[in-house]
Formats: sequence, structure tokens, C-alpha cells
Amino acid sequence: MHHIIRSLHNRTYYLIRFNLISAICLLAILLNLSSLNHYCFSDEVDKEPNQSQNNELITGLIRALGDPNPIVRAKAINSLAEVNYEPALPEIVKFIESDNIYTKTAATLAVTDMDQLTPESINLIIDNLNDKDSRVIYPSAQALSEYKNLDANQIAQIIQLLSNEDNKTRMAAITIINNNAEVSKKQIPQILKLMKDEKPEVRAASVAALGKTGASSQKNINAILQLFSDTDSSVQTNALMAIGDFGPSSAKYTNEVAKFLSDQNSFVKTAAITSLGKIGGLNKEQMSLIISSLKSKNKSIKNAAIIALAELSATDKDVIDLVALELRNPETGVKIGALYCLAKIGAPAQGKASEISLLLENPNPSVRIAALNALLEMGDSGIEQAPKIAKLFQDPDQAVSLKAISVMKRMGDPLGEYTDILTELLNSQNDIVRIRASQALGAAGESTSPQIPQIVDLLANNNAKIRGTAAYTLGELGEHAKPALPRLEELLKDDNPVIRSSSIKTLGKMGPNASDQADNIVVLLSDPDRDVRADAAYALGQIGSLSDNQVTQLASLLNDQDTKVRYKTVQAIGEIGAQANKYAPQVAELLNDPDELISTSAAKALATVAPNDRSQAENIGLYIKGLSNDQKTNRVKIVAGLETLGIMGNTAKEQGSTASQLLLGPNRIVRSNATNTLLQMAPLDRKTVLNVLASTYAHSYNSNEARLLAHQIANGDGDSEILISWLGKSDKKTSSKKDIENSAKTLNVLIESWDFTEPHKEMREDLVIAISETIKNGNWTKDNIATLKLVSEGFKSNGYTEQSDQTTLKIKEISE
Repeated sequence: MHHIIRSLHNRTYYLIRFNLISAICLLAILLNLSSLNHYCFSDEVDKEPNQSQNNELITGLIRALGDPNPIVRAKAINSLAEVNYEPALPEIVKFIESDNIYTKTAATLAVTDMDQLTPESINLIIDNLNDKDSRVIYPSAQALSEYKNLDANQIAQIIQLLSNEDNKTRMAAITIINNNAEVSKKQIPQILKLMKDEKPEVRAASVAALGKTGASSQKNINAILQLFSDTDSSVQTNALMAIGDFGPSSAKYTNEVAKFLSDQNSFVKTAAITSLGKIGGLNKEQMSLIISSLKSKNKSIKNAAIIALAELSATDKDVIDLVALELRNPETGVKIGALYCLAKIGAPAQGKASEISLLLENPNPSVRIAALNALLEMGDSGIEQAPKIAKLFQDPDQAVSLKAISVMKRMGDPLGEYTDILTELLNSQNDIVRIRASQALGAAGESTSPQIPQIVDLLANNNAKIRGTAAYTLGELGEHAKPALPRLEELLKDDNPVIRSSSIKTLGKMGPNASDQADNIVVLLSDPDRDVRADAAYALGQIGSLSDNQVTQLASLLNDQDTKVRYKTVQAIGEIGAQANKYAPQVAELLNDPDELISTSAAKALATVAPNDRSQAENIGLYIKGLSNDQKTNRVKIVAGLETLGIMGNTAKEQGSTASQLLLGPNRIVRSNATNTLLQMAPLDRKTVLNVLASTYAHSYNSNEARLLAHQIANGDGDSEILISWLGKSDKKTSSKKDIENSAKTLNVLIESWDFTEPHKEMREDLVIAISETIKNGNWTKDNIATLKLVSEGFKSNGYTEQSDQTTLKIKEISE
């Protein structure tokens, strides 16, 4: 059928071009996407590639709402909700009453995520609560869980969900009732009736719902108390929680609740503790029972006790004293529980800071860590314990020392007094301790100034890791490290190349703060030691603000004989970016460097050095093509090239076909990166769209995502949408009304894709079906006979005899 395409090409080219421009202009008007107007009226679209690209992708998502595959439509709805694209809301709302579960649930959750629940959408969602499919009911209930303006009739339907078989749906109903407490009060008789249901899960849900209707429901408290003796623990648990929901007004029932503090069921016991914490006004015996729960090995019980005690402290100051007494308890678990409880209480417990600090000397490291956490929450009283905290900087237990440094850093004010201790830790053989101390010194800022000479001296240490930490520390200090510059300048001239390198690295870490040293570093680009040259190149890239002459001298190292030097230089050129634009051809030559690090760095550098250079995009495309035969071995290189094309965006659109070909390959990581790149490059041509559609056959499990991608990258001329509607894994096998109305155009687009499908058997079969169905159902006149004859001949010459005969019959029908 190759000759058919050729014969039609000339006469369809101008029509396609006209339709492309018209369709995009129309979209701009319909969607009010201002930047799309650039396609119609000017060439300025290139000045705002990100905005234009985003609009194109959104337009593609809107097109995907018409995809024949419901999962693709659902994914499009989800994506539009993620970007909160409100103009699409009317279309999304329509899907709430769709017959398909995927689009229905996606639309339901979308209007919630977009915070666009309106009376119209609420009514549609409420109607879906009556759906027979449980997969629809829960998303509908979940969507309503944040809504607070339901009316009495709507709440009545929510109450019915308390007897739903699905636990998640019941929980969502409880949340809805809580958020609509005033209206829900009118449904209390219905809730009370459900509290007597034979199913324990219904009783549990309904008593929980009653607690959410507010304190005015206390007149029904006897009905709740009756459930304390229920045989089901979940019912007991929810009944206890419901009493707690009434707050202090339930104080006279604390004895009944407290009986469950010794219950064997952990859920029931946790509920009792939580409930008492909300009610308050406990006697000492009840308080002691909760405090004793701090030693529980059950985390839920212990956490409930901590939270309850923290809540109780707000109304009863004696609670803090009782909790603090447990700091002396011989049981480690109780000590730790008390410490975490005091931390939860926070500022009101700051009078206990001195007692807490005594536990910084406890032999158990877990106790010391808990004490540090508590002191952090004690405000000024905690800061007063800084000398004791500082002693733990060198604790033999690494976790304790790190926590001490972290706590002191977060306290802020006292840190500067202990920079000498932190500086000593820079000599630690423990990598993590060294880095944490370095970060703390950086946070101390100007307070670290007295230690700067000592830190600089570490640059001459025999241990490479210590030298690196010293460089990192000075880099963290930023402008506060400027007093080190004279000494660093001296070290740049040291006879020892290791020290020269360490000094250069330090200046690089300081970034723009070391710009005055750029000339001194440039001199070292010709150093005989390869490490010095490499580090000098990299440091210049980190400093960034260079003169043109300095950039030129840096670029000269792109041809250095040493691998490390070339690698660090191309990285530096990438950091400098557009200022090094004229060296893009030299960077591109390194794409062929045998060293993988250099070639991948060259690919990445081109993204910043020549982001708008189509010739460099072509170089990247060729680079990817040369690697694509072995995606597994060349994965890192290919991904680097794809990332660069993505950053170049629509400038690299001619490479869309190359990137999309990777979707047919075996490597999932490559395919994922190719997808991201195509989205960044959009809009793209029809061949790229066809490659994406072909991938749905090669990787059918990913076909829905690929179909959505095809919609997003299509250029909006309508032709690509014709292909997407028929080709790729899809349910569509018959012509739509749109296909019939535009049958001549549809046929032309389909047959122009004939050659492409030759190596893709399944895609070719779908294309044959598409062409046959279009011919069968289309609106044809005698003017179309020549084209239909060409199609018939093409079918016959390619072995599709039946389809050829059917086309011939259609021609006879038209001729009569």
C-alpha cells in the first residue's frame, strides 16, 4: 500500500497543515489557554516553552477524556485532578454518572481532590451510594468524608452506610457524620436502632457514629453504656471511644470506663486510656493505672498513655508531677515512656528539665536518647542543660552522640559555645559523626570563626576523609568561612599536590564566596598533577561566576589526555551553562568518549550549555540511536541522553521518533525515562505517536499509560487522535459518528500509516480493521472512488483478499 500513501501525500499535505493550525487555534479559544495563541499569531511560543508545553499536555489530557478505553479516560481524569485544572471540571463531573466503574470512581475522587464539591456533584455522588457495585460505594463515601454541608435527606443515606459490609465504607460514613454533626442529630433514632443490630460490625460502627454527633447526644448515653458488656471487643472499643468523644461532660462515667484499664484485649484497653484522656478529672488511682501503662510492651497502649497524660496535663498540673515521679522508676520502659510523655507535654513540663537531664548519664543509651528528645521540647529550660548535652557529643554510643549533636543544633542558641568540641569531632574515624559535627558547625555560622584555623589545618591531614570533611565544613559555613581565604590561598601553592587539591576542593565547596580566588585556581588548570587539574576544573564550575577568559582556559581541558580531568571539566562546563555555549561542539565530541562517566556527563552538560540548539539535540539523538541496540548495557548513557532531550524540550522535537522508539525496547527504566522525555518535548509528530501506540502491543501491561501518553504528546491536529482512537491496545472496533462524518480524512490518515505498521503485526491487523470499518460505514461519493480503488488494490497486493472484495463492493454501491 506504499504507492497509495505516495499518491495521496501531495494533495493532503496542505489540508493537514491547515487543519493543524486551525485545530490549535480553536483549542486556544475553547480552553482560553493564552499561550496556545502563539501558534496562531506569532513565533513567540519559544520564549515560554514551559507554559506552552504544560498547556499542550493538559490539552492532550482533555483529548484523552474521549479515548475508547475507560481506564485511559480514568487516568486522564486523575491527571487533570493532580494539576487542579478547573476548566475541565464540567467534563469530569459528567463522568460521575458514567456506566463505567473506572471513570465513575476517578471522577468522584477528582472533584474532591480539586476541592470542587458542588451541590450538583454532591447529588451525583450521593446517587452512587445506591450503586450495586461496592467498588463504587466506598470512593463515593470517601469523596464525601470532607464535606460539611449535607442536608437531612443526604445524611439519612449516609446513616445507611453504617450497615455496609465494607469496613472502610463504614469508617467513611462515621467521618461524614462527624463533619455534619448538627444535621446528623436528627438521625439519632436511626443510629440507635442500628446499635441493636445482630451484626457486631454494625453495632460498632453505629455507636462510633453516635459519639460523633456531639455532646447533646448524651441523653442516649445509657444505650452506649449497655454496649460496654457487648460480647464483641470492637463494639466495646467503639463504645468506650464514644463516651470519650463527649469530653469532660462524661466525667461521672470515669469509673465505668476505668474498669477497662485492666482489660486483656489491647484494643479495648487502648480505647479506655484514650477516652479517659479526653474526659479528664481523674482520681489518683485512675491516673496511676494510666501511668502504669507506660511500661506496656504494646506500642498502641504505651502511645495512648503518653497522649492521654499529655492531654490531662492541660487541666491537671499534678499530672506532670506524677509522670515525673516515674523518671525514678527502676524499669527502663517506664522511664522512657515518662520521658516521651513529658516531651509530648512540652513547655508546661519545663520545670522538670533538671530532673530529665539527670538521665543523660543513664547507662542505657535508649534512656539517654529519650532524655535528649524531652529536653529539646523544654524551651529555655532545655537550653540551660546545654553543657550536659554537649558532653554526649563524644558518647561511646554513636546513636546518642548523633542525637546530642542534632538536638543542640535544633536548639540553636547555645551551639556556638561548643564549636571547639564539634571541631574535635571532625577528626572522628566515624563518617556519620564527622558529617553531623560538620553540619552542626555550619549551622553555628559566625560562632565557628575561632575554629576556622583548626579546620583549615585539617586540609593537610593524612586521612582523605578528614580532609574532605574539613572542606565540606568550610563550604557549609559559606560567607562565614571567608577568613580562611588567605590561608587557603597559601595552601594552593603548597609543594604537596594532595594539599593543593584539598584547598581547591574547599574553595569549590565555598562556591561564589570564593570567586576572588578564581584566577589562582585557573593557574592550577595546568598543574602537572592530574588530581589538581581535575579538582581545579570542578571548583571553577562550583564557583560559577567566571570571566570569558577563565571559561576559555577551563574549556581547554576538555581535550586533556587524562580521563578524570576530562570528566571533571565537562561537569564544570555543564555547571557554567550558557556562558560556555560556544564550546558545545567540543562537549558534543565527548559523547563518543570511551569512558561512560565522561560521555554521560557530556550529554547532561549539553542540556545547560546548549538548551536551544537543535543541532546539539540531533547529536544527542544520534548518541541515543547508537546505544539503543543494547539498552541493558547502555542504560545509564541512554537515560543521560533522554534527560538532556527532556530539558531541551520542544527544541528537540525532531528527536521524538528516536526517543519513542525506546518504548518498544526491553528495559523498563529506559522506557520510563523515555516517557518523561516525550512529555517534556511535546507536542510531537505523528510518527512519534505511532511509536507510542506500537509500544502498547509490545508491552500490553503498560498499554493504558502509553495510550494516555499518546494523547498528551499529540500535536492537536486531529489526525493523531484518529490514529489513537483506532490503533494501540483498545476496545474500539467500529466507526464512531465522528469517523463517519469525516470519513475521507479518517481514511487518508489511516492509510498513510500503512508502511509504519509493516513490522508490527498486531498493529497492522488493527489498521486493516480500521480501514475496513471506515470504508464500510463512511459517507462516500463518486469523488472518492479513485481513492477507494487504490485501497482495494493495496489490500489485494498485501494478501487481504476479503477486505479488498468488500471495498470493491462499496465502490460498486457508490457507482450505481
